[in-house]
Amino acid sequence: MKMKPVIPTYAFLTSMNGDYFGALEKVASIGYQYIELLSMNYPAGKRFDELYTAKETREKMRQVGITPLTVHEQLQQKRLFDIDWNPIMDYYQELGCLRFVQPNIWISTEDEAKAWAEDYEKLGEIMHQRGLQLYLHTHHLEWRRLPDGRSLVDIIRENTAPEHLKFEVDVCWGLRGGIDPVAEIKKMGPRCDIIHMKDIMPGYDEETNLFDIMRRENKMEDRDLLSFIQQHGRGQEFFTIMGTGCFDIPGTLKQLCALNHVQYVVAESEEKSNIQFKIARMEYNYLTRHMPE
Repeated sequence: MKMKPVIPTYAFLTSMNGDYFGALEKVASIGYQYIELLSMNYPAGKRFDELYTAKETREKMRQVGITPLTVHEQLQQKRLFDIDWNPIMDYYQELGCLRFVQPNIWISTEDEAKAWAEDYEKLGEIMHQRGLQLYLHTHHLEWRRLPDGRSLVDIIRENTAPEHLKFEVDVCWGLRGGIDPVAEIKKMGPRCDIIHMKDIMPGYDEETNLFDIMRRENKMEDRDLLSFIQQHGRGQEFFTIMGTGCFDIPGTLKQLCALNHVQYVVAESEEKSNIQFKIARMEYNYLTRHMPE
């Protein structure tokens, strides 16, 4: 199965200077045909659905040849049903974006994972009935291992139906959480058809697992977690532009392609600068050059 490159809105958010539609034209001119939307326009301090109608956004995307693949709906530390999903689903369904991704959850115990799984199951069923699909985007915290060897992701997967929750695995954040990303994605099967890809800064390749570092420094208590992660590389310190780091992206893409269920690769640069469009072009060229047939 030929995998397709996707650009996330996050990758050019700080460079679009308020010109969202102009930014769509730029990423389309690079060659991207799929985009991962973001619910919140952080520089503007407002949601995209407050700034642009679904109709005008859909028409602009049609004009430039961009398909909205997914939308990341940030909860800002809220629980899943603390927000009203009906207008959100209405807006993005009209836009033609049928996949909803919940970007992260702050969990550390089996009970917390089960509580989130219960909510995902409920919301996922509602979305499924409307022809929509719910995803969880994994970072590193969700891969924390329980004493029996299962991860918190395993708990969520075991307590949700495949049609109600899929997974968007961030490969390099997974390494940060101590997993073999290809093995975990293989285990998920068709429940993981979208991944995030980036590169690892040279010098961080010898010890990527944050949990190993925390155990060694005796800082596995929940209260230590946030400060520890910030201290040991939250994003830009650990990740870099694809093709400039030490992670074997070509080899990983080849293994993922062989699984035959990963369809989309989101090129997520953590770089926040005024050259984001240049980086987007670099990463598109790198991905398309190394994407297996």
